[in-house]
Amino acid sequence: MSNLLIDLLENINPIDIEKVERVSNVSGQNNDGLMRDVMQIFLGGLAKKNQDAKKAGEVVRVLKKDHENNLENIDNILNGTLEKGSDGILKHILGEDKNRIVKKFSKLKNLDKEQTESFFKNTAPIFMGSLAKTVSKVNMDGNVLAQILDMAYKADLQDGKKHSLLALLDFDKDGQVSDDFSRMWGWVQKNVFKKDLL
Repeated sequence: MSNLLIDLLENINPIDIEKVERVSNVSGQNNDGLMRDVMQIFLGGLAKKNQDAKKAGEVVRVLKKDHENNLENIDNILNGTLEKGSDGILKHILGEDKNRIVKKFSKLKNLDKEQTESFFKNTAPIFMGSLAKTVSKVNMDGNVLAQILDMAYKADLQDGKKHSLLALLDFDKDGQVSDDFSRMWGWVQKNVFKKDLL
């Protein structure tokens, strides 16, 4: 699991994770780490769609404009009154492949497709809110975000236990990387952020 994913999960109150699982009807289904797995896929989705600084810069702008308060609005997310709808946020993250990914994830986790879709929709704004929090910690720009998303995606893809999850996104089979994510993340913190993030 990449350090970025760990940071995103730590931004979220465990009580809120339980709420999302309960409302999405996926709690108590022997699926420990379901939020982690979905957010890992979301990280991969953003990384695949935002590989250059210009696109990632637009993500930074959207995060700051629309998602900085998402983690304080969990109840609005779950009752469907969030100003920016969960459907649109999910499509922004996964694009046109959303339905295919939901279907395959359902099969992989032995969940009903409707349960999975509900959980994906409820998790998407929380993921964006958590990413907004991490970006704001260090005033991250598009160039740095693009690099970190790519490093996190490739680091997670190399994790053998999770490979089947991120393979849902790896259309061009580019999971072979030589970079050590933990070393590079430390370098970015030291040389770009000038402080420890984690």
